[in-house]
Formats: sequence, C-alpha cells, structure tokens
Amino acid sequence: DGIPLAIELSAARMRSMTVEELGNRLDNRFRLLTGGSRTALPRQQTLRALIDWSYDLLEESQKALLLWLSVFAGGWTLEAAEAVCSGDLVEDWEVLDLLTALCDKSLIVVEAQGGTTRYRLLETVRQYSRDRLVESGEAEAVRERHQAFFLALAEEARPHLTGPDQAQWLDRFEYEHENLRAALEASLSEAGASSESLRLCGALHRFWEIRGHVSEGRQWCERALGRVPARGWGGERTGERAKTLNGAGLLAYHQGDYASARAFYEESLAIFREIGDRRGIANTLNNLGNVVCSQSDYASTRAFCEESLAIRREIGDRLGIAASLGNLGIVAYSQGDYASARAFYGESLTIFREIGDRSGIAESFINLGNVAYSQGDYAAARAFYEESLAIRKETGDRSGIAESLEAFAGLAAKLGAPRQATVLWGAAEALREEIGSPLQQEEQARYDQDVAAARQALGDDAFAMDWAEGRAMTMEQAIQYALSDVDF
Repeated sequence: DGIPLAIELSAARMRSMTVEELGNRLDNRFRLLTGGSRTALPRQQTLRALIDWSYDLLEESQKALLLWLSVFAGGWTLEAAEAVCSGDLVEDWEVLDLLTALCDKSLIVVEAQGGTTRYRLLETVRQYSRDRLVESGEAEAVRERHQAFFLALAEEARPHLTGPDQAQWLDRFEYEHENLRAALEASLSEAGASSESLRLCGALHRFWEIRGHVSEGRQWCERALGRVPARGWGGERTGERAKTLNGAGLLAYHQGDYASARAFYEESLAIFREIGDRRGIANTLNNLGNVVCSQSDYASTRAFCEESLAIRREIGDRLGIAASLGNLGIVAYSQGDYASARAFYGESLTIFREIGDRSGIAESFINLGNVAYSQGDYAAARAFYEESLAIRKETGDRSGIAESLEAFAGLAAKLGAPRQATVLWGAAEALREEIGSPLQQEEQARYDQDVAAARQALGDDAFAMDWAEGRAMTMEQAIQYALSDVDF
C-alpha cells in the first residue's frame, strides 16, 4: 500500500524470513508488522498502532462509514456506498461529504474507471476496518445490505446483457466482480438464503460465459445447486433453480463437458415443464440442440431447435427466435446445405440487429463468413470475420475472440499463408487455455487437418517457433495481428 511504516517494518522482518514468506503472511499484517524502534512514538512501533492513531482522530460518523466500507471488495461507487452504508449514524445524503473527508485523510483512494468515479480502501485500512466491524457486532447487517444491493444490480443488468448496452453492462460487472463474488459467498454461507445464490447465478452466467470466467462460473452454479437438494426434504423445484441449471449447462458446454451439460439441461427442462415456464422450456430446448450438434447428432439438433422455435414464435420471443434460427443454420451448414444455412443466418442477423444484440450479431457474421469460406468466396469470408471480431473486441467476448482467431487462421491456411495461420492458432490456443474453453468437438477434425498441413508446409522447427510466437501474444496483440494487412 506504500505506507512508509509498513515498508520499514517489513524490511526489519527480512532478517528472519524470505520475501515470499513475508508476502504469504501479509493477510495477517497486523500481527506480522510489529517491532519498530522502542525509542519511537508508540504509534510508530506497530502497524496496528499507526492505524489506531489515525482512526481515533476521526469523527463518529466518519468512523462508522470507514468500518461499513470494509464490506466492499475491489472498490465501490457512490451509489453503492449510499445504499449499503447509510444507517442510524449516517444518512444517505451525508455519504458523499464523509467520503470526501476520508479521502482528504488519505484513508480512501479515488479512481476513475470507465467514466465512473470509484473509491477503494488501501488493503491495510480495509483489513483494519473489517476487524473492527466484526468487533462492533454490525458485520452481518452490513453484509446483508451489500448482498442485497449487488443482487439487485445483477438482476437489473440481466436484460441488458442481450441489448445495445451490452458492452457497458459487461464492463460494469467486470468492475464489480470482486463485490459479486463476495455477495455470492455470503449467499452460500450458513446464514444465507439459498434462493439468493440461485438468483445471482441465474443473472450472472451470461457474464461468466462472455467474459471467459467459465470454470469459476460453473463452480458457483454447482455450489448454489448443491446447497439445497432438488427433491426430498427441503428440496426446490423453482424457476431460480432451473435458470441456474441452465447456466451450469451453458458453462459445462463451453468446457466441452457435453455429458454434464446435457444432464444440467435435462433437469432444467423438467423443472420448466413442471412449472409451465414456456420461455424457459424454449431456451433449454435450444441449448440441448447446441449439445447434440457438437456431437454431430443433427437430427436431434433439428428436432430440439424446431420445437424451441415454435414456442418462441408463439410467445413472441424475438431474441429467442433469432437464436433458434441460428442453430438451424448450423445444422444446415454442417450437412453441406449452404443456401439454407445462409438464409437462416441472414434472418437471424436481421432480428439481432433490430434488437441490438451485439453478441448475436457477431455470431451471425462469423457463421455467414463460414458459409462464404466453404463456397470459396474468401474475400467475403474475411469481411464477415473482420466485422465479427471487431464486435467481440468491443464486448470483451474472449471465447468468441478465440473462435474468430481460429477462423482467420483457417482462412490464412487456405490462402497459402501457413506462418500467419500458425501464429493465430497459437494465440487462440493460449486464450482458450486461459478461459478453460476448448475447441468444440465438431470443429476438431477440420482444425487438426489444417494444422497438420501447416506443419508440413513449414517444417517442425519453424512451425513450433511460429506457434510459440502466437502463444506469447496478448489477446489485444493477437486481434491486431488478425485484423492487420497480413499478406494472405
């Protein structure tokens, strides 16, 4: 945190421990960082004494706010502080003035993120304040207000994750990720309500999917589902459970775990049928179509997607209609019916554009690019791929970006540029490993064939060097490389 006394006390500990050992113990810094000069003022002999001295100088309302703010993880906005930290000692309209006073005393750090002012505590101050909050007996009440605020935020954001403001809401979730994790952890505690953890997972799974938090998101979903059994004493057969099962299935699907994905979806579908949720039934049928399509069972895929489409047309779910049409396009494409695939993709794209679903538009573009590629129109394929990748960069869709890099690599290989293809494959592989989302099963055969041809063209040594070059790229560098005027 840059606190001079903390650095001095840490340096003194270096006589008896390594840097790594010291770093591993900093979560208990108030016991670790002691032993200052015995001739110094008492507040300069331990880190705890220093923060005690600063805290004792505060007014009562400032003390109260400082302790309450320790419930936040990774920072907060003014709106969040007003909702979570107002109470008997502090009115919501007082929060801004008190924040300013604490900033003036260097207890709070102010930062600008995404055009919004955010505040955070130095970790030393947060640990100190958290300990005192627990001692005060108010910790549980403040955690409940924190959890309620972020549950409401997650549910408010949910419909925006498929609209024109998708990127801004995804960014907001990214800024609040630590707070959302804290809210989830609180909801899964012994005192938490099981429905709240399910509601959070139901609202967050699309964020986890798009931004590449696939393994983490699945773990949260499975913890929430495991907290209360589906049947038996205390069991739940609710819409919240069905939505979380759908989220777990989606994330398992992206991990290539098709057996688990199907099991999650089938339980979700059974619950939606029991409670008569037509939209949920249609969503789950379409998702089941994705799973069986990845296993090349196109007859079952068509059946699932056509049933889903019929329900979505009946209830007027335009976003769902576009998704089902896109899946039917994938079936047609996989069976070599490029004319039908182009028609399905085109109709899907029109609806996604009308709604403003940026991720859906990007998916439609890459699908149309694949049709153009398969028909030998490589200029059109590249144009579609470029539009798709630009949108995925805008929305931060890391799984989609990996797919786009692989599409560019396949095009480069086809056009006689094996080096560029190999660099892009290496970059995509590293990104997929980072997010825990392997290549889909039905794409593996063509991928392996293209990679083998590039290796033969380059030779083993050059191929390995080019692949390593791609793996070493950042995601931004790989995107720039794919979109640059590389000669292929």
